[in-house]
Amino acid sequence: MVAKEINPNKLVDGLAAVLKKEGMVSPPQWAGFVKTGVHAERPPQDPDWWYVRSASLLRQVYMRGPIGVGKLRNWYGGRKKRGSRPERHRRAGGKIIRTCLQQLEGAGLIVKEGSGRKISAKGQSLIDKTASSLRPKATAKKPQPKEEAKAKKPAAKKPQPKEEAKAKKPAAKKPQPKEEAKAKKPAAKKPKAREGAKA
Repeated sequence: MVAKEINPNKLVDGLAAVLKKEGMVSPPQWAGFVKTGVHAERPPQDPDWWYVRSASLLRQVYMRGPIGVGKLRNWYGGRKKRGSRPERHRRAGGKIIRTCLQQLEGAGLIVKEGSGRKISAKGQSLIDKTASSLRPKATAKKPQPKEEAKAKKPAAKKPQPKEEAKAKKPAAKKPQPKEEAKAKKPAAKKPKAREGAKA
């Protein structure tokens, strides 16, 4: 699956741009001032948040389908601040999720299955194409001509002739004759006679 290899944020942004360009979904009149759930303090600040949420829902149905509104409410919920008391998880609003799913179903991107919805062939094709366009293309290395490859190789060292190798070797020290060795030795000192012995 190509969609699993792409960063989710990039894939959702790409799908949102396609949904907006093709007119597959459209925000209702109340989308400009409604909150996404009781845990949110303010409405979304992004003017295109409806397309982003629809694209995110399409990806969730693609990855986890068949899935229903109840599980999606838990997925898009968040922590609600309760003053000095600990925060608690609250589910997202079901109206937004349900309306987005109905619009995606009307566009033929998802279909009903049992108590939930799953991706259709058209929706899977749309996600795969978007993911393929976002995948970084691998740059193939051009094969080098044989002449350039040979020129780039370092020149091999030529074997030296035996005469040159012998000339480079240091001369070995010749053994000295015994007579020369004896001459180089210092003369031993003679012991001095005692004075008492001479008298």
